[in-house]
Amino acid sequence: MKIIVCDDEPLMLGMLDDAIRKADASAEMYLFSNAKMVLDFAKNNRADVAFLDIQMPEMTGLVLARKLMELYKDINIVFVTGYSEYAGEAFSMFASGYVQKPVDALQIRLQLSHLRFPVLPKRKFYAQTFGNFTLFMNGKPFNFPREKCKEIFAYLVDRNGAEVTRRELALMVFEDETYSRVTQRYMSNLLRFLLDALADVDAEDLVLHSPKGYSVNKNLLEGDVFDFLDGKNRSAYNGEYMEQYSWGERFKGTYYEY
Repeated sequence: MKIIVCDDEPLMLGMLDDAIRKADASAEMYLFSNAKMVLDFAKNNRADVAFLDIQMPEMTGLVLARKLMELYKDINIVFVTGYSEYAGEAFSMFASGYVQKPVDALQIRLQLSHLRFPVLPKRKFYAQTFGNFTLFMNGKPFNFPREKCKEIFAYLVDRNGAEVTRRELALMVFEDETYSRVTQRYMSNLLRFLLDALADVDAEDLVLHSPKGYSVNKNLLEGDVFDFLDGKNRSAYNGEYMEQYSWGERFKGTYYEY
């Protein structure tokens, strides 16, 4: 569970940190002393819960909550304050919870057990590339809608997080075919099939995309090739890599000496 905590008072921020860690030792904590820092972080990082002090200078916790909810409609907002008169306004925003200072682990534990949007167990994604390529989700192979969709994802894994254009994907997956209008339409359909299939299992974040191209999200995906390139577990590679794809030979030619 990823938790944002924001309070402009250092002492209270420390108390919140301590209480939340006692309530859930496994939580990923992100502490901030002002609302702007929270928004800068949240623009590129999703959190499950945000504990926000209501009374803060420059931007109140209520305003900050609205902005966070615009970014992520399912974020759980828990307001923290020493003044009970804010309770009505807080709950009118469909907040997940409300705690009064001074906070303790019991209060926090109660809030985390009754979240408006339940936090699902962390998913585990693993790309096996040595031998034949397989994508595992929570230990089970993922069934791609088309073999070419599987190859597209495999090639994104091979590119190690680098952004790949549609043209490069098409030329690699279709090999000798020219990049014609027909090929472009086919590639667009394959990418849509791939993204829809991932979305069906709540894994759409595995593939990042922009007007320029596509990349695999290495913040979510683990894999034997990633470990290998980072200098870990080199003995796992025995010269076989993405065996079902001809373009895998490029990797083998570079690293076979290991």
